[in-house]
Amino acid sequence: MMKTARCLTTALMMSVLLVGLTDFAHAEFPRRNAVVEAVENVKGAVVNINTSSIRQGIVRMPSFGPFEDFFPPFYSRQNYVAKSLGSGVIVTADGYVVTNAHVVQEPIEIQVTLVNGDTYDATYIGSDPRVDVAVLKIEGATQEFFHLPLESHDELMIGETVIAVGNPYGLQNTVTTGVVSAIDRQISTNQGTEFTGIIQTDAAINPGNSGGPLLDINGKLIGLCVAIRAEAENIGFAVPVAKVIRAFNELARGSACLQEILGIEIQNLTEPLSRHFGLPNTDGVVIVELAAGSLGEEIGLQVGDVLVALEQQQIKNAQAFCEFIASMDPSKMDRVRLSVLRNGQRKDFQIKAQQLDKYSTSTRTTTWRGMGVSSIDAALARRTGVRMSDGVVIESVQKGSPAEESGLRKGDLILQIGKERVSSLADFQRVVGQMEQYESVEMLVRRGSADYVATVRKKG
Repeated sequence: MMKTARCLTTALMMSVLLVGLTDFAHAEFPRRNAVVEAVENVKGAVVNINTSSIRQGIVRMPSFGPFEDFFPPFYSRQNYVAKSLGSGVIVTADGYVVTNAHVVQEPIEIQVTLVNGDTYDATYIGSDPRVDVAVLKIEGATQEFFHLPLESHDELMIGETVIAVGNPYGLQNTVTTGVVSAIDRQISTNQGTEFTGIIQTDAAINPGNSGGPLLDINGKLIGLCVAIRAEAENIGFAVPVAKVIRAFNELARGSACLQEILGIEIQNLTEPLSRHFGLPNTDGVVIVELAAGSLGEEIGLQVGDVLVALEQQQIKNAQAFCEFIASMDPSKMDRVRLSVLRNGQRKDFQIKAQQLDKYSTSTRTTTWRGMGVSSIDAALARRTGVRMSDGVVIESVQKGSPAEESGLRKGDLILQIGKERVSSLADFQRVVGQMEQYESVEMLVRRGSADYVATVRKKG
C-alpha cells in the first residue's frame, strides 16, 4: 500500500514537472536587453567613411612587343588613386566626426554616409598620429546631426560588457559584443609606431571597423576601435575616450594641451645623456627643442633642461609624460607646477592661469596675398615630422586670391621665400615685407612629403 502511494506521488510530481517544463518552453522572455537599447540609442551617430587618396606604386610598363625578349622589364614609379573604407562617430550637432588617423591618410576626397543612406562630402580637419585619431567635418548639411557626445568616462572594469559598432567590409552598422579584456596595453604597428594606454577587448573588430565606437553597456563612448591582432582570434584594441577628447579639442577647437602651450619637444633621457648631465639615473625627459615666443621660453625653460616633475608627480620617461598631460585640461587649472634639473640643480617653475590662458587661446597669424600664415607649433611639428623652426604653416587661403591661383593650400608649409630660409612668423613678415614690390615671389613649399616651388603673383 505504501509502495503504491509512493508511486502515485512520484507520478504526480513528474506530471507537475512536465507541465512546468512545457510552460517554460512556451514562455516569452524579454528580448529587449541593455545591449539592444544601447545600440538603438547610438546607431544614428555611426557613419561609414569612404576615402580617396593619392599613393605611389611601382608598375610595369608596356612590353616591347616582339622585341620583349631582348630587353629587361621596365618599371616606373607612378601615382594612383587608392580608396579605403572605415567607420567614424558624429560627436557634435554641427557635424564633427572622429575616426582613426590611418583611415584618412593624405585624403583628396572624403565622403561620409549616415545610417539612413544620406551621403555628404567631408573636410579633413586634422589628425594626431600619436593616438591614431583624426577629425572630419561634414559639409553641405543644414540640419543638426544626431551625435554621440565626447564625455569623460569612469574607470573601466576588467570583464565589463562592451559593444563595438562599425562597418566591417562595408557592412554598415554591424554590432558585436564582448568584454574589456585588459586596459593600459602598449601595442606596436608594423610601421614601428607605438600606442600606449590602449583598451583590449574580445568584441569582434574587423577591417572597416577602424574608427567606429566602442561603447559600454549604457551606450556611452569609451573608445574608438583601432586595430586587431591579425594572427590571433578575439583580440582587438581601442583608443580610450580620454585621448580622443584631447585630440579633438586640439584639432577641432584649437585647445592646445600643455606640451603645445609650453612649445617644447622632448625625448627620453638615455644613459649616455644622463652621464653627460651628471645625473644618477635616467628618470625624466630632456627638452630638445623650444619654440621661439612660446610660454616655455617666457618662463625660462631652456633646451637641455631635464623635466623631472609635473604637478609634484615624478616623470620617469616620455611615455609617462605624454600620458599625464593627456589627462590634464590647462584651461581649467589655476596654475601648473613643474620642476627641471639644470646643471645638476633643481629649478621649480609655477605657471599662472593668466599665462596658460594667453598661450592656449592666442592665434598669431599674418595675412599676405590671400594666405593666412602662422608659426609651426609643437603639435603640427609632431604630426608632420618637421621641426618648429623649419618654416611657417598656411592656415587659410582666400578664394580668388593670388595664393589660391598659385595652387597653395591650407596645411602647406613655407620653408623658403626667394633665397631666404624662413624659420618663424617674424622671418616671414620681414621677408615678404622686403619683397612686396615684386610682381612675383617664389616660395619653397612642402606638401606632405614632397617639396616644390610655388610662384605667388600680385593681384592684377
